[in-house]
Formats: sequence, structure tokens, C-alpha cells
Amino acid sequence: MRRASRTVAFVSGVIATSCTAIGVAADATNGELSIEETQARLTSQVTRESQVAAGDLRMIEASPQTWTDSSLGCPGRRRTLGTSSVPGYRFVLDAGGKRRTYHADTRGRIVRCDAPSKPLDPIAR
Repeated sequence: MRRASRTVAFVSGVIATSCTAIGVAADATNGELSIEETQARLTSQVTRESQVAAGDLRMIEASPQTWTDSSLGCPGRRRTLGTSSVPGYRFVLDAGGKRRTYHADTRGRIVRCDAPSKPLDPIAR
């Protein structure tokens, strides 16, 4: 019995740590962020991390997207929550002359995802 309680505490700690580390926060009414709220968080995050002034950021695209899994469509990202559909958004912005692509879910997780997956060439026989 003691072993089970330690496991629950450990799992709870990991979940809390993960949420804090990635800054997940959602609207208290339905648990989802709108595209506008997510865009505002992204703009704030990019200005902090890249030291590009907010006035030098230009949103090129902001669109709703349904991702096929928790990797949010980013190649090389580990799937963490299975393979169910994940509602979210795709943002493309210009930050000081550099184009950056970000994918987000409606819970507030935002990841930079600049490189689209490239299909492999067929194997020659």
C-alpha cells in the first residue's frame, strides 16, 4: 500500500512540474485558450526569448489546426499523450527578419516547429 501512494505522489509531481515548466494555463470556464489568447502568449514568449521588440514581430499566419497526436505535428518531437486528435493552432511569424513557425494546443502548450517533416526517398532495389 505504501508503494502505491509513493507512485501517485511521484506521478502528481511530474504532472505539476511539466505544467509549470511549459507554462500551461487555460481559461477557467472551459479549459481551452482561444486563438487570440494563445497568440498573445506566443508574442510575449518570443519577445522574451529572442529579445526582439514586440513592434518588430509580424504575424504572418494564425490558423486553427487539429494535430494528429501530442507531438503537435512537429517532426522529431516525442509523443507524450497518445495518438488522439489534439485541437490547436499554427502560427507563422516574422521575428526581426527571421520566419518562425509555432504549433500550439488549446491548453496553452506552444512549441517551435520550423522544420516540416521531409519524406524519405524511396529505397532503390
